[in-house]
Amino acid sequence: MRKKIFVLFALVAILTAASATLAACVNIRYEGDDIYSNQGVLYKVDGQFATVIGHVEGETYCKILPRIKDEGLGIDAQVTIIAENAFANAKIDHVEFDAGFENLTIYPNAFAGSTINNLEDFPCRNVTLMDNALAGMYNLRELSVRGDSHERGCYYIDEKDNGLYGVGENGEITLYLVPAARSASEDYTVTADIVAHPLFQELKRMEHHGERNSLFDHSVDTARCACRLARRFGLSEERVRAVTRAALLHDFFLYDWRSEAHRRYMRRYRGLARLKRMHAFTHGALAARRAGRRFPLDARQRAAITSHMFPLAPLPRNSEAWILTLADKAVASREMWAEAMLRLRRRCPWPSRAAV
Repeated sequence: MRKKIFVLFALVAILTAASATLAACVNIRYEGDDIYSNQGVLYKVDGQFATVIGHVEGETYCKILPRIKDEGLGIDAQVTIIAENAFANAKIDHVEFDAGFENLTIYPNAFAGSTINNLEDFPCRNVTLMDNALAGMYNLRELSVRGDSHERGCYYIDEKDNGLYGVGENGEITLYLVPAARSASEDYTVTADIVAHPLFQELKRMEHHGERNSLFDHSVDTARCACRLARRFGLSEERVRAVTRAALLHDFFLYDWRSEAHRRYMRRYRGLARLKRMHAFTHGALAARRAGRRFPLDARQRAAITSHMFPLAPLPRNSEAWILTLADKAVASREMWAEAMLRLRRRCPWPSRAAV
C-alpha cells in the first residue's frame, strides 16, 4: 500500500514539474515597445494583428505561433506576417510552425543567411510566399509540411527532390525551395500578398469606371499594364516588381468616392476648399499613405502612387511614376470607352441580324 502511495505521489510530482516546465516554455514576455517574445520568437503586436519581427538572441529553437494571447498582458493578436529579414543571419538551428494559421504572409528574405537546418511543419494552407520569401536558407537540410496536400491553394513536399511546391488556385505548380539547391525559384508571384489581403478584396465591391468595372479590376489591369510597360522600357526585374506592386496599390484609398456618404462630406465645403478636396486631386496621396501602412513600400513607390493622377497631381519624378501614370491613363481610357459604348448601345440598340 505504501509503495502504491509513493508511486502516486511521485507521478503527481513529475506531472506537476512537467506542467510547470511547459508553462514556462510558453510564457509570453513583454519586451517593450509593443514587442513580445515567446518560444524564441519576437512579435510586434498592433491591435488584433501581430508580425514576427525576429528571434531572441541565444535561442537555437524557435516556434512560430498563429496567435499571441495572454489575458494578464491584455493581448490577443492573430499572427499574419513574418517580416522581411525577420530571421536574416539568425544563428538558430530549428524553426517550427504551430498549427492553426488563418492568413500568413512571409515577406522577402525572411530567413536569408540564417543557419536554420530544419524547417518543420510548414503550413499547408493559408500561406502566401512573396518573392524570395525562403531564399538564402543555405544550411537547410530538413523540410516538412503540416498536412501535405496536392490540392489547389496548398503546399506539399515532393518525394523526388524534397522540394517545397505550391499549387496555385489555377492549378499551376510553382517550385519554391529545394533544400539541396539552397535557393528559391524565381517563379514567385509578385503581388500575391496584396491581392490576398482582406482590405484589397473589399475593392471588388466598389464601382469605378462603370457598373461592370470594380476598383479591384481596375487596379489589377493597371498593374498588368505597368508590368508590361516596365519590361518594354528595359527596367531591371527589381524595378519591374516595384512598379507592378505600386500600380496594384495606386487606388488603395479605401472609400467609395461614388457613395452618398462621400457626397455629403463634399457638400460641407464650397469654392476652392471644395475643389482641393475633390477625389481626383486627393486620392493619390491618400492611397500612398494607406498602402504604406499595410505593405512594404519604398520612397519611389510611394511617390509613384502619389503622382499617378498627373496633371491633377504632382509631376512624376521617377521612371516608376511615369510608367504608373501612363498605365493608369491607358487602362482608365479603355474602361471609360467600354462604359460609354455600353450606354450608347442601351440608348440606341443595334439592329439584330434577324431584322437585317
